[in-house]
Amino acid sequence: MEQHHRDLLRSNHMELIQYLKSEVSLITTALYAKGVITESMYERILTGNSNDRDRASQLLHLIATRGKNAFKMFYELVRDAQLHLAADLLRPDQSPHEENHPSERQSLDCAFLPSAPEEAPPSYEELYGDWQPGPSTGFIEKSASSK
Repeated sequence: MEQHHRDLLRSNHMELIQYLKSEVSLITTALYAKGVITESMYERILTGNSNDRDRASQLLHLIATRGKNAFKMFYELVRDAQLHLAADLLRPDQSPHEENHPSERQSLDCAFLPSAPEEAPPSYEELYGDWQPGPSTGFIEKSASSK
């Protein structure tokens, strides 16, 4: 691997972890299948770490130690997994990999905050109208006298 590729992995390490963690198992498996990482590396990444964040971090460290084509293969897998923001970091000369990154728009600053619901769920009346649960047959219509 060329030094500037190692520098990209190091300087973008935290952001890459954030973008890769959802697909780390898939990318690790593909790198193993293509012979970029060994079986022991594959097992160390997937079974030796407690969460996807740690797996992604270890994968980045291992990629930097692999051969001449490791970065290219890694980049292609990231791009094929449609991790566009990660691909932009790995190959800024090819950026943007997609004009809009709708699934990746969340900033790193807010990545761990729960998102607010878009709207309140519908009420019982909105869902079922004049229907009410019956004793054993499911739903029955309310009688005219109960309205």
